[in-house]
Amino acid sequence: MVPRDDDSDESPPAEDERTYLADQLADLRHEDPAFYETYRGLSEHPWESGSLDPRIKELVNVALASATTALYEPAVREHVGRALDVGATYEELLAVLELVSILGMHSATVGYPILVEEADEPPAAAGSESSERIVDELEETRAFFSAVWDDVVAIIESDPDYWEHLYDFLRHPYDAGVLDPVEMEFLYIAIDAGTSHLYTAGLTVHVRNALRLGATPEEIGEVLQLASTTGIHTVAAGLPLLQEEAAKRGLLPDRV
Repeated sequence: MVPRDDDSDESPPAEDERTYLADQLADLRHEDPAFYETYRGLSEHPWESGSLDPRIKELVNVALASATTALYEPAVREHVGRALDVGATYEELLAVLELVSILGMHSATVGYPILVEEADEPPAAAGSESSERIVDELEETRAFFSAVWDDVVAIIESDPDYWEHLYDFLRHPYDAGVLDPVEMEFLYIAIDAGTSHLYTAGLTVHVRNALRLGATPEEIGEVLQLASTTGIHTVAAGLPLLQEEAAKRGLLPDRV
């Protein structure tokens, strides 16, 4: 942040008015208060209805900020701290990070069907007894994959051994039992709906699963609202760089 004169009329926001990334956005609040207030309204709205408790909201925010497609360390740090302050445990937060790391599997679920379709020859493992066994075993969990079932089968038929590793990785957060199943669906919804990912096939699966587990449309809507605020990372990360480069060239506005 660009330092200001001590005589500045701009006082810091009161603690109960501080909003998400308030420290990182202090200069924005000074330079463009109108835009800052529009952002405040957007970021605070999901906290006003109370459909979800503060703990799960902060776990969702940790998931959004730590997703490999969005990874923004200041937000991860802020929301980890806030989550601990409102009752989340160390074990729960570790489980969130482990669950969110699963996001990388979409490289396989999106890529393998294209490989199978475009390859001149079918993968060597296709149709093997191993792949047929795995497909049979997975029938009981088909609801988990539903919209991406064909993509999953393409991976299994291409490399059954790889799928078994991937499935173990996918299952670990469930088998650990640290988070409630519906809370896990909220986290999956958040990272699939994240602006830098927008994986609609997975989002469909996890919205459907959350509703089946008893989540309300209002709760899911709140998760989506939380996800919609992460675009402000552009300003939080970019404004200090803009100020620094403009200052080098003597181009900072007088108000900064």
